[in-house]
Amino acid sequence: MLVRAAPGAAGHTALARHTGKYPTLTYRPAEPTVLVNFGEPVNFPLLFAAALSVFGAATLLHLLLVSVASRHVQAGLLKALGFVRRQVAAAVCWQATTVALVGIAVGAPVGVAAGNLLAAVPALLAARSQPARLLRTE
Repeated sequence: MLVRAAPGAAGHTALARHTGKYPTLTYRPAEPTVLVNFGEPVNFPLLFAAALSVFGAATLLHLLLVSVASRHVQAGLLKALGFVRRQVAAAVCWQATTVALVGIAVGAPVGVAAGNLLAAVPALLAARSQPARLLRTE
């Protein structure tokens, strides 16, 4: 049941008497900390970068596992031609290195260009803002 005190000292006294009489059955409204903390940036860029790194490593691992599984005939041919385990492993490592370097060579410039394009709209909005309007308190 929702109870609201009447305005004035008498209402507050009656409400205090009620909460004193039934302390386990009353609930005083409090500011929800979960919603207050929701808007605060708590290491979000670091967490996002860590998640992207984990997903990138998992993607590279998946690519290599699928590549090795689909090229088992070529690996068998290389072993028949005289490759030893170490040489087959080196070929897979070179493939992983090539994929990573191509990803960096393409991803870094594309990422910088995309970042500049995405930052253009907020930058224009910040440049057009009026200081008096931003500093006014309500």
